[in-house]
Amino acid sequence: MSKRGSSEDKTVVKPTFIKEMRIVKKLGEGGTGRTLLLQDEAIGQLFAVKKYAPLDEGRRDELYDRFVDEIKILFLIYHPNIVRIFDYYLYPKYKSGYIQMEYIEGNTIDKINPVDYDKEWNDYFVDAINAFQYLHSKNIMHRDIRPQNFMVNNEGSLKIIDFGFGKHTENSKTINSVLLNWPASKPPEEIVNDRNYNKSTEIYFLGNLFKHLIDDNSTFLYCDILDKMNEQSVLLRYNSFDEIIEDISKITIYNSDFSEKEKKDI
Repeated sequence: MSKRGSSEDKTVVKPTFIKEMRIVKKLGEGGTGRTLLLQDEAIGQLFAVKKYAPLDEGRRDELYDRFVDEIKILFLIYHPNIVRIFDYYLYPKYKSGYIQMEYIEGNTIDKINPVDYDKEWNDYFVDAINAFQYLHSKNIMHRDIRPQNFMVNNEGSLKIIDFGFGKHTENSKTINSVLLNWPASKPPEEIVNDRNYNKSTEIYFLGNLFKHLIDDNSTFLYCDILDKMNEQSVLLRYNSFDEIIEDISKITIYNSDFSEKEKKDI
C-alpha cells in the first residue's frame, strides 16, 4: 500500500499572518480578564475580544484551562440566541489568549422594557427556553445564570453570553456550582441536600431569573410553567427543557386563532 501523502498528514500549519485590530473601547472586566471592543481594520467590522488575563496570578494555569474549555464550548454552539464565536488565539507557552466574538450592542435583560422593541416578556422567555434546550441537547450547562449574561441587542434580540463557567459533560450533574447563579431566596432541593448541580437546577435558576424580571403577570402567558420551574422539590419541577417546550406549545395553541376542533386535532 502506498504511503504517499502520509508526511503531509503530520504537517503542522503555523499561520504567519497578523490581523490589525484597533481598540475602540473597554467593554468589561472580570476575574479572568477583560473584554475590549475592537475593529478589524481590513473589513471595518466590530468584534468583542476577550483577553485572558486573570487577576489572581497564582491561579493563571488553573484558570487558563477553564479559558480553553470556554473556547471548546463556544465552538460547539450555533444558535440565534447565543453569542457567536468567530476565532481564537492561544499562546500556551505564556498561558495567554484571546477569544474573538460577536459584538452585542445593547443592554442587559434587566435594563430593558420589551415594549420598546415591540415585544413582550413572553417572547424573551420562549427564546431563553429554546436556547437552554439547545445547550442541554449538546450536554452543555451554562452555570452562570444572571441578568448580566442575558443581553438584548439594539434590534431586540436576546443573546446569552459568557460561558467562562460553562461545562460540557456527558453526566447530568456537577458539584458546587450554585453560587455562580442568580441568588435565589430559597435554593433548590438538590443543592441543599448534596450540592449536586444538574440540568434541572438550571431550569430552577432560569425560572428564578424570569420571576424577578416579570412585573406584570396579566400579559404573561406562562405563569404556571414559571411556577413549576421555580419548585424547590426536584419531583415537582420540570426535568428537562423539552418538557417546558411541550407545555409552551400547548399554551400557544390554546391562545391561537384555531377553532376548538382544530385544537383537539392538533
